Amino acid sequence: LDTYKKQQAFEELVLGHLNARDRQRLQIRPWVSRRTQRVGPVELPGVTVPLTKLDDNHPAIAYLRERRFCPQELSDVYRVGYCVSGPPEMPIVHGRIIIPIYLNGQLMGWQARHIGETGNKRIPKYYGLPGMQKSQLLYSYDVAIQHNVLVVVEGVTDAWAVGPEAVALLGETHAQRLNTMVCDLIDNNWWATGAATPLRPDWPALIAALPRAGRVMALTRNDHAVHER
Repeated sequence: LDTYKKQQAFEELVLGHLNARDRQRLQIRPWVSRRTQRVGPVELPGVTVPLTKLDDNHPAIAYLRERRFCPQELSDVYRVGYCVSGPPEMPIVHGRIIIPIYLNGQLMGWQARHIGETGNKRIPKYYGLPGMQKSQLLYSYDVAIQHNVLVVVEGVTDAWAVGPEAVALLGETHAQRLNTMVCDLIDNNWWATGAATPLRPDWPALIAALPRAGRVMALTRNDHAVHER
């Protein structure tokens, strides 16, 4: 089962007698091996429509407003949508809020959020595109690079709460990849426009001058740990 076509053939062999409703009730999660991880642009699942196309009394709209998010903003800024019809191979995404993940203008993945609590530990609140390389992506990167402030948060809804200046980690983002993307953001957007000024590499002089800046926070990070002081 090292290719997606083989996985589909196996699924049809085992589950071909079930209808779409029964498959959705089983909440089948397609299995994807590391060799079949997706590395290029993808498509949104099934029939996905913008949140702005839904009625005001739609459960997805009511859920987002209950959590104090603005559906109009989520649609306009983050292109969040709703899956009105899931693909046969992924019935679990039907009726979920679809959160697209873009990088440099290309759709590289998505997450499907269940509306409310699932009430079943076997049903995940978030379902991500099988094979999506979460460790290589930052949510809302394309939106954040348009601003002069960057905030790194833990999850998608945290990024919504902070605003368009925030990027969110998608699981265990590799520290090295995170550092590379942040440095690229600074190089291409902040220093080029004068919004940020690089420090001179005269570290003894800089450290000696720190008391004049008052109380500051020092943050160091590598592949294994984050240290604050």
